Amino acid sequence: MTTFDRNMSHAQLLLQQQRFDLAKGPLRQALGEDPDNALACAWLAWCHLREDDYGPATELAERAVSLDPEEAFLHFVLGSVYFDRDMPKEAMREAQEALRLDPSNADHWRLLSGLHAGAKRWTESLGAAERGLALDGEHAGCAHMRVMALRGLGRKAEAMEASRGTLERDPDSPVAHANAGWTCLHRGEIRQAKTHFREALRLDPGLDWARAGMVEAIKATNPIYRVFLRYMLWMATKSGKVQWAVIIVGWLGYQVARTALASNPQFKPFLLPLIVTYVAFVLLTWFATPLFNLMLLVHPFGRHAIRADQRLWASLFGLTLLISAAGWIGYAVTGLDLLFLIGGGVMLLVAPVASVGLCRVGKPRLIMLAYLFGLVAFFAALLAGAVLGWQGAADLVQAYVIGCLISMLLTNIVNSAPAAAKA
Repeated sequence: MTTFDRNMSHAQLLLQQQRFDLAKGPLRQALGEDPDNALACAWLAWCHLREDDYGPATELAERAVSLDPEEAFLHFVLGSVYFDRDMPKEAMREAQEALRLDPSNADHWRLLSGLHAGAKRWTESLGAAERGLALDGEHAGCAHMRVMALRGLGRKAEAMEASRGTLERDPDSPVAHANAGWTCLHRGEIRQAKTHFREALRLDPGLDWARAGMVEAIKATNPIYRVFLRYMLWMATKSGKVQWAVIIVGWLGYQVARTALASNPQFKPFLLPLIVTYVAFVLLTWFATPLFNLMLLVHPFGRHAIRADQRLWASLFGLTLLISAAGWIGYAVTGLDLLFLIGGGVMLLVAPVASVGLCRVGKPRLIMLAYLFGLVAFFAALLAGAVLGWQGAADLVQAYVIGCLISMLLTNIVNSAPAAAKA
């Protein structure tokens, strides 16, 4: 056996043990002996991918495909890299090429199922997962994707049954427990969801999917948040077009109700509760996440379960509320117009601050941060204008309110690209 073969065999053993950090060493040594070995490039790319090191993973996977474009496994690795990088078009191209070259590999069908799930094409996702299971009935990835697809289709009873099946086959799988936990959340079974998420985190403390589920389950013990969560879980299964349709129809219905109430005061007992309910629900959907994350900061487990960035934006959300309240109280006590402006202006910053926390990490959050900083700068100029006695402050306030409303629209736009479904 050559040195190259020994390094590859050693790397394969470490890969089977999921010790990706250690596997990189022998793979680099193998590439040192044979720099054009496509398989070594692909496996090293896989190691970097499992550590979320996307730069080297992309470079190595693309190089592997260029060295041997007729090898299906290389396209699968490159598709997986694109998948994790939220590049669905490129990932779909590679997944389809992997399936063209080797349609008998269940891993390839699992990748295709995940891509369809990321785009909320649940029927196609279910079909791909079941194709993979037909090839390998014990394939964990396809089994997990089948549960997710059934959940997305609203077939909750079937999803629960399928989830129990995956747990029976592999009771020590953290992903299986996390998947079961999310299925329980969709069914409104909060206590059972906590049990599964707790077990998933015991088996794998670094499983973010389970940690996010546990956070939602803790917050769902509040009956108000439970209503919000059921709505958000329902919306999460819908495509971007359906989500926008729900938002637009709700807004149009609100405008129609307002117009009808203005011209028909006798309908007030019927229309006013609808209007108030709509406004309250909009505010709940907008502020529920940061508000309940703020409450989790004093929860014995919750403060450790939420991510550092969630703690930061929940704290900033609370700070804006506190400063605004101080401004309003100060104005009530002293009658100073400047304190009124501070109270109202900072209150208007609450929505943009919540927007940043609601956006996915990466480009969506950077866009909202830039928008928030622009609003803060505008508010600073508004305060300076008020102090110096500039004219037109009321017009600036109105423009600022419109800007804050735009933040809600912008949040939906930058978050519209579906996150990859990674089971």
